[in-house]
Amino acid sequence: MPPGGDRVLRALLDARLSFLVSGGTGSGKTTLLSALLGLAGPDERIVLAEDSAELRPDHPHVVRLETRPANQEGAGLVTLEDLVRQALRMRPDRLVVGEVRGPEVVHLLAALNTGHEGE
Repeated sequence: MPPGGDRVLRALLDARLSFLVSGGTGSGKTTLLSALLGLAGPDERIVLAEDSAELRPDHPHVVRLETRPANQEGAGLVTLEDLVRQALRMRPDRLVVGEVRGPEVVHLLAALNTGHEGE
């Protein structure tokens, strides 16, 4: 991390700004985001919507939502879009949409436009 980078990241969290963590495979995105979420206030409700559970924030108030494929009969499918919609109903203080690729980007952008702080 460049000098002063920690102060910039802390300021983002304190200001409850939305931000995006991106980088190549194995670059530490998940580790960084988990660490940042651990710095959120203990009274804040964090809701994670992920394709597969990867984030492990050290925080007392985390709700984890994970997508699910349909069963053999074609029932039970839970998409990232479904999770974002449910997460918004849970009144999160911070909403985190996990790794997105392809069409999931639409759901990430929709979540960023909801007006919730700290996404």
